[in-house]
Amino acid sequence: MTKEDFMPLPTHCPILGVELDYSGAGTWNAASIDRTDCRKGYVPGNVVIMSRRANLLKNDANPEELRKVLEYIEKNIPKPSVTP
Repeated sequence: MTKEDFMPLPTHCPILGVELDYSGAGTWNAASIDRTDCRKGYVPGNVVIMSRRANLLKNDANPEELRKVLEYIEKNIPKPSVTP
């Protein structure tokens, strides 16, 4: 695969919506390549560019585990107060 296979490069993570960093820095919003189907390789049509953070979050969790984490956060973590 080449850079041209991804053109135009996305500006934001499709999962978290953060602006992607293409500088090569190890930040959470650094651009990361993820396979859609892990049984296939890094081939055109099977990859998505997303933030490093999103890629790590979904790395080995299944949908049910992610739902449980979300339910826990919604029930137990106070939402920040919004100030005008």
